Amino acid sequence: MTCIVGILDRNDDCVYVGADSLGSSWHDQFLLKNRKVFKAKDNKNCIMAITGMVKIQNWLSIEEDLIEEVKHLKNEVDFDSIVKYTVPKIFELAKKYNDITTVDFMTCLSGSLLLAYKNQLYWIESNGQVMESQDDYFADGSGIDFAFGVLSQTREKPTVERISAALEAAEMHGRGIKRPFYILNTKNEDVIEIK
Repeated sequence: MTCIVGILDRNDDCVYVGADSLGSSWHDQFLLKNRKVFKAKDNKNCIMAITGMVKIQNWLSIEEDLIEEVKHLKNEVDFDSIVKYTVPKIFELAKKYNDITTVDFMTCLSGSLLLAYKNQLYWIESNGQVMESQDDYFADGSGIDFAFGVLSQTREKPTVERISAALEAAEMHGRGIKRPFYILNTKNEDVIEIK
């Protein structure tokens, strides 16, 4: 159980993504050292945040070449390339790490993720479908309803403040969400920690 939040910041021309730090089940909880929001190993413009099993963070954080930058069209990464290259690569890696389940006869990951690349934000559901929001923000996890409520009402506030407020609301009213919160962006190496 968790809460992850991503916002496309059009003023900074990048995406900010935040997550809580709690590992939990229905009967216990503990703070995780490995973060639910992290940069791709070989591409500092790519951020991922995970829900579900922590195992998905384990292998996504160490693998390379998750984003296919087509050589003759350097950096031409868009919705089509995420669907065509990135999602199949993620599922291929999930099979390699034995992190695939079957739900209603569909092959699924052990969790879902937000994937941010430069100024693009995608939600990749556990079944592999890719979505973009017209609202320039997404949230996922057990605190999703509270996070969406805050995000929809704070459009005029600074991005980091919005993510922090969304995570705080999820922590206060949701299950299995706890500080510290970590917020990263696709523009630089800043790590914001909210204790």
